[in-house]
Amino acid sequence: MRVDLALSGRIDQQIRNVDSFKSEARAKLHRFVAVGVTLALSIGLTTECLSKTYHVSPAGKDANPGSSDLPCRTIQHVASVMQAGDTCTNHQGTYRETVRPKISGSQERPQRFDAAERQKGYGRDSAGINPSQSWSAAFGREANDA
Repeated sequence: MRVDLALSGRIDQQIRNVDSFKSEARAKLHRFVAVGVTLALSIGLTTECLSKTYHVSPAGKDANPGSSDLPCRTIQHVASVMQAGDTCTNHQGTYRETVRPKISGSQERPQRFDAAERQKGYGRDSAGINPSQSWSAAFGREANDA
């Protein structure tokens, strides 16, 4: 009988140890998941925060920072400083230039060249691009198919 009580006490202690281990492991897993989610969200937000919008206007200067108040003059100047995820907003006017971006965007973070809202330009893109000119392929599709 004495042996059974001692064995029973050891078994109870081992069960408490296992329960304690499970509780600690569960807490560590929750912390790990919380840190992982926080890190993933912060990377996503940081990536979005790092995206920049540049403004271009025929009245601007390429020495300007490309803000809406101080736009650059040429799309090419902006294309040479853009990073993945950045946007070039073209304001009303005619842009007679060939644009060759310095780097390429990605599927997740494409570079965008857009017309400023509510401004009239040539054709359906409204960014001052003459649709009668030839187009070159961009990401495997014709740029004028957008």
